[in-house]
Amino acid sequence: MDSVKKKVVYTAIFKDRDEIQRVEKTEGVDYLLFTDNPTLRSDDFKIIVVPSIFDDPVRNARFYKILPNRILAKYDCSLWIDASISIEGIDVNVLFDRYLKDFDIALHKHPVRNCLYDEAEVCIRNNKDNPAIIREQIENYRLAGYPKQNGLASCGIIYRRHTHKVSLFNEAWWKEIVAHSRRDQLSFNYVVRNSGHEYLALDGHLRHKDVTGFKLHRHKKRSDFRNW
Repeated sequence: MDSVKKKVVYTAIFKDRDEIQRVEKTEGVDYLLFTDNPTLRSDDFKIIVVPSIFDDPVRNARFYKILPNRILAKYDCSLWIDASISIEGIDVNVLFDRYLKDFDIALHKHPVRNCLYDEAEVCIRNNKDNPAIIREQIENYRLAGYPKQNGLASCGIIYRRHTHKVSLFNEAWWKEIVAHSRRDQLSFNYVVRNSGHEYLALDGHLRHKDVTGFKLHRHKKRSDFRNW
């Protein structure tokens, strides 16, 4: 990076799965996009070309999504947005100040479900990952005593302070992704409970078009695990 600033908005695109969405930039904030495609160009993001770690483009993007402590260590805080999300008409500095005032992590609530067990069944039905892997993961959580209806975060937008405690949380979350399903919503709340790390659960969701300044777009390519 040419310069180091305290705040960053970032995303990732691998295997041409998404179009680059527009973001209305906030002064004093860096905008970074990690990709394996050296031909990508953007007026809004600084493109950072990196090698693929996995054959699965979703899992590659998850690495950058979940581990800002490894790739963005010089920033004080970050805002991850899935590559299918655009930003317009909002000062993200205001959001950082609002949501990270009393918490180190902030995400929106899932718009429909409140239980990772219910989420697992939907992921299986929609071929979001290998059903056997999801079932094994969920059974492990059940045996560990994880309760039903214990909250479910939507992980398309993530605000984080880059504290040591958050770094430990990120690493624990990534460990679950490596060991189990790539579906990060299945493991987030489990790691929250195990780590004792609280987060701010935000109302509103992009699907309902009631998150000011953010808009959800369709993926360019479907994420059915069988395609990879």
